[in-house]
Amino acid sequence: MKNKKGNHIYLNFCLSVVTIYNMFSVLPNFFLGISSQFWNETNAVVVEKTLHEVTGRKKGLYSPRIDYQYTVDGDNYTNDVLSFAYFVFGKKWASDQIIGYEPGQEIKIYYNPSNPARSCIQPGTDKWTVAYTSLGVLILFFVIISIVRRGIKL
Repeated sequence: MKNKKGNHIYLNFCLSVVTIYNMFSVLPNFFLGISSQFWNETNAVVVEKTLHEVTGRKKGLYSPRIDYQYTVDGDNYTNDVLSFAYFVFGKKWASDQIIGYEPGQEIKIYYNPSNPARSCIQPGTDKWTVAYTSLGVLILFFVIISIVRRGIKL
């Protein structure tokens, strides 16, 4: 019985660490995506569009980037945020995301009125970011409930 309890503690610990790490990498963009729906709109000019290969264990993952310039209250800004949704996919999908954005083209962007240097082209978030964040919260909830029910002291 003691071995089961030890396995349970180990499993809860591992699930908690992985979930917390993943959530902290997604949560800032999740909240920025939500708040960006209420940001001010302005015009910007596309400077460049590129695909950035994501380095790491997996090869063939790309993130679409669109560099754009805009002016707010007489101050000039440059940014490259397409969206706060988690954008790392295959080359074809990433390429499709930047179709229609050409250098010199005027586009609408959304900027944070409290910090105009923070902006994006597509406000909001996507269903996958919402699902991923919700799943993380749910896993943490069940881990905490499991710990409390078993009376395990942290």
